[in-house]
Amino acid sequence: MRIIKFVTIGLLIAGATSFSGCNKEDEAKDKDEDNPHNSDLIGSWNITSDGNVIPWGIAVDGNGNVYISELMGNRIGKYASTGTLITTWGTFGINNGQFSWPKYIAVDGDNNIYVADEKNLRIQKFNSAGLYVTKWEVDFAGTIAVDKLNKWVYTVDVSNVLQKFDLSGNFMMQWGGTGTGDGQLMLSNQNDLSNQGMNGQMAVDKAGNIYVVDNMNFRIQKFSSSGAYIMKWGSKGNGGGQFLFPCGIAIDSANGFVYVADNSTQNGGAGNIARIEKFDLMGKFIKQWIVTDDSDKSQVMALAVDKDGNVLSIRGSRVFKYAFKGIGS
Repeated sequence: MRIIKFVTIGLLIAGATSFSGCNKEDEAKDKDEDNPHNSDLIGSWNITSDGNVIPWGIAVDGNGNVYISELMGNRIGKYASTGTLITTWGTFGINNGQFSWPKYIAVDGDNNIYVADEKNLRIQKFNSAGLYVTKWEVDFAGTIAVDKLNKWVYTVDVSNVLQKFDLSGNFMMQWGGTGTGDGQLMLSNQNDLSNQGMNGQMAVDKAGNIYVVDNMNFRIQKFSSSGAYIMKWGSKGNGGGQFLFPCGIAIDSANGFVYVADNSTQNGGAGNIARIEKFDLMGKFIKQWIVTDDSDKSQVMALAVDKDGNVLSIRGSRVFKYAFKGIGS
């Protein structure tokens, strides 16, 4: 496998593109009818940190524990489902158990944790207590997903090739590449070192199908575990089933839903409107919820679903838990 060494420069900076039609009346309507802060928010907590850590990835294990990766803090935090901090691990560095920009994270069926350690160009594996297990090199480490049933790990390399490994890091196969065609990907232009920030999240359903937030193509792509292209959905826009700056994705396999986090700007700020869209497993749009409010225009970066079908999101320095299950279906 080709190993390319490079250094990521920084987070994305962008202008204030906003969802068209979201004037005061539209925004008020969204808040009354679709904003989970009114009816569907069932919990939230602050991410415990020591300064500007930029929480990025989120995953939930089989016991309901929540894991948060801190991009600038270079550590992983483990929380109870209630938000109580259990433990943390990691510091900045290149040694085993250290990180340089840990981004998305994933959990396997035995509650082992896999971390996309971006600037160290590797995947690191830990047990649920945070003890280092193993690592393997990749030529880009921005996004990751785990197939719990079939025991595969998926990443996307610097050339937008989706790669498949076993749980020990042995390379199995790959497919895809950069482009706009079916089966091709453009995850934040990974060949452009100045445009690296918002790599799309991936998720796997209980049948082993992989869903990729193909964010620069404004769509979701679905593949089988053997790499066969199945389908796509989405286009650029602010309507239901469309995307502007999609990042996070999570699957409620038990109930057959896909949740996608979309933002109206690349880096949040005053003009950002963040929303979570709900689809069935074939990409049929069901409903959307605006999840920003007047005091917080942070992006929704990553999503996870717990065993009860609740959706957890990272926004700013907080975790939000929503009971979207069954709403709008």
